[in-house]
Amino acid sequence: MMEIGESIEEKAKREVFEEVGIELKDIRFFKVYSGKEFYYKYPS
Repeated sequence: MMEIGESIEEKAKREVFEEVGIELKDIRFFKVYSGKEFYYKYPS
């Protein structure tokens, strides 16, 4: 869960450190793939 005021980059750094113990120095947000155009409901 993101902390109040935490950026996506900070969240990613924290999660990587918590899970694998690696401290990321340089991380940049690239892109979000989200929205109606990315959802497809397959027929049953």
